[in-house]
Amino acid sequence: MIKDLDTEKISNLMDETAENSAYFENVVKSLVDTYCADLDSLMTDLYADLTKENAISTDGVERYYAELTNLLYFMSERIEKLNVYGDIAKAASKEVYDKKYLEASSEKDEKGKSVRTIAENQSIASLGSQYESVVSQTYEHAYRTVKMKVENASEMVTTLKNILKKRISDDYLNNQLSKSNLGLEE
Repeated sequence: MIKDLDTEKISNLMDETAENSAYFENVVKSLVDTYCADLDSLMTDLYADLTKENAISTDGVERYYAELTNLLYFMSERIEKLNVYGDIAKAASKEVYDKKYLEASSEKDEKGKSVRTIAENQSIASLGSQYESVVSQTYEHAYRTVKMKVENASEMVTTLKNILKKRISDDYLNNQLSKSNLGLEE
């Protein structure tokens, strides 16, 4: 193990990170909730129906299939809108970074040489654009979360379609067997 490890400092840094993360998690969650409220509601209802003791009716499966398929159509626009916000925030972050870098690197000594190293200029620019960077990352995380929910909902559409296919096939086979049995009894 590392000698002279300051475990209290590590614990404090972890606590500080958790506190800072909590704020941003809430911001990301708020964005995601804004874009996915109806999708989350539909998926929650579907989950409740699927986990009941009695199997969901075929009519219920058909309804969820239609609703979810329709909702996914509208979700694509929402994802793109969120992606545009992310792109704008990223561009703003880059612009502020570049301005801060140029400001820092333009300072010269009496001989005309830069007073700082490239690494120092980069650090100054990073610090000067950290809030814009956080906003950009917030939109990026929200975008990825919404996109992942839509992808999972698309998988659910496929699952619902497969359930419907199986039930239709089973019904067809049962009808054929019933007709066959009726023919034998006559």
